[in-house]
Amino acid sequence: SALVVEKQPVMASLPQRPQIVKTGVRFTVSVRFLANLPRFKYQLRVKPEFDKLLKPVRGFRQFRISKDDSKVLDEDTPGGGLVAEFCHMSLKEAKAKVKGTTETRLGVTEELHLVTFVTEFRHAGLECTIEASSLPLVVISSSNQVVSAWASIMWCSALCTGDPANLSLFVEPPPLPWTQLSQLLSWQFLTVGRRQLDPDQLSHLREKFLGEDFQNSSTGASFSRWVFSEILGSALENWIWIDGILELIKKHLVNLWKEGLIMGFVSRKGTKELLRDKENGTFLLRFSESSKEGAITFSWVEHINGETQVHAVQPYTSNELSLMSLPRILHHFNVKSQNCSSGNPLLYLYPRIPKDSVF
Repeated sequence: SALVVEKQPVMASLPQRPQIVKTGVRFTVSVRFLANLPRFKYQLRVKPEFDKLLKPVRGFRQFRISKDDSKVLDEDTPGGGLVAEFCHMSLKEAKAKVKGTTETRLGVTEELHLVTFVTEFRHAGLECTIEASSLPLVVISSSNQVVSAWASIMWCSALCTGDPANLSLFVEPPPLPWTQLSQLLSWQFLTVGRRQLDPDQLSHLREKFLGEDFQNSSTGASFSRWVFSEILGSALENWIWIDGILELIKKHLVNLWKEGLIMGFVSRKGTKELLRDKENGTFLLRFSESSKEGAITFSWVEHINGETQVHAVQPYTSNELSLMSLPRILHHFNVKSQNCSSGNPLLYLYPRIPKDSVF
């Protein structure tokens, strides 16, 4: 098609998470006419239509664009070409029920929708309708649905590579190979923290997302495992856990993550194995596995009277890190108890980096 969606639907409040639209909230989309024909300036009117290509599915919500938001294609400067930017689009849910033969009980964030843009092209006796559709998007009604909606968008982006898009993908979502899922995860950390996940971190996450079959190279991750599993015996959604960590990095830990000072993903058992043979006072930084809001903790090793003990502190959430940065916490940390020597026990960042040289 000569008409393409150049900028996918995006809300101003979520610039890094396009294709998530909240009812009643304005979002922006832009379309471009690929044929550089300036003489058609102001002659081609583009009209948006919502779910024009979606077959009726019982259970899917219906929406309508809140007002007629048609635009004419205008010349783009300085690059040329014809573009139309829709800056004030918003959706309103239609209460009418869909009469159809297909039925689904998908959650709000598993419904996929499209915005289609239509224009009538007339020139030299030729008349034709030109259409272009956005990538699949999720329509939410509450801000607390954003995290789950983004999980669906990422899963869809990895699997919906054909045209037309499969808007019923989550009725029976196919598994996603670990090679693709690991790229999705690493991209999230690169975007937020300017550093992607290393092989050791990905290996740890692979076990969480693939379960007991994590060592099987052909095993794919299920969508249910992507959004939910049991971590340390408690019900905690995998993606919500990851998203909480990403938010923590974004707000408080970008520089530490970018410099590779946070080991991040390692279990308590793995922590003990890494530290037990290290020098007294060696510590590492890892993300809590039991906090869905995102938290970071540190563990250190202490050798006393021939015995080796690995200690840990209660995780620090965004609330604590808003009051004191993690480097300051590490510098001012002090222990006084029967099981630990007094003073600051943190001397070397794993494997053997003097603390004062990096914090």
